[in-house]
Amino acid sequence: MKKLLFTALTVCLLSTLNSFAQEKKITVPKVAIAHASNETLFTKGFPDNKSTDSTLVNNGLDSLAIKLAASDKITLIKISNLDSILSGKTDEEALKAIGADFLVVGTVTSFSNHVENKGFLLVASKIQTAEVTFSMRLIDLSTGIIIHTAEAKGTIEKEGVSFLNVKGKATFDKRLYNDALSVAVTHLVGDIVKKCTVK
Repeated sequence: MKKLLFTALTVCLLSTLNSFAQEKKITVPKVAIAHASNETLFTKGFPDNKSTDSTLVNNGLDSLAIKLAASDKITLIKISNLDSILSGKTDEEALKAIGADFLVVGTVTSFSNHVENKGFLLVASKIQTAEVTFSMRLIDLSTGIIIHTAEAKGTIEKEGVSFLNVKGKATFDKRLYNDALSVAVTHLVGDIVKKCTVK
């Protein structure tokens, strides 16, 4: 009798835990990420990025996607072309078409560099500085309301020795933009996850 009671309690407990796990899995929010390229429903009034290097913008979104995907609190959906998904749809249809609970749109709003040269003959000691600003907004797709906006700046400085170019100046290493971009994006990830998981 005791054995049967213990078995019944065990089965009941396992069933409860399984139901809880399934419920928890279902409630993990789906977060889509896309490029804020045009004046769409989600990007109206967003900082203009027409003069920004598209490769840099894509790298920023890739970096953001990688960092968000590392969180076990959300399920990430990467959208390659938001404009094509929204094309010809009403606002209500657009909200459903994305297939997520939240949408993150982002862009690089500014980037700059500075190189300090201390040349001697054909060799220069130089300090390179790259700055990148990344802006984002988070939309609740159940309502279409922007629930969070943020902007972060990343700065990277590198010192080294290089050969001077024909004009006597050390050239800037553009790869530093991606490093600065990664720093900027890192500042934004925590708040995005937090906003998406607030009950």
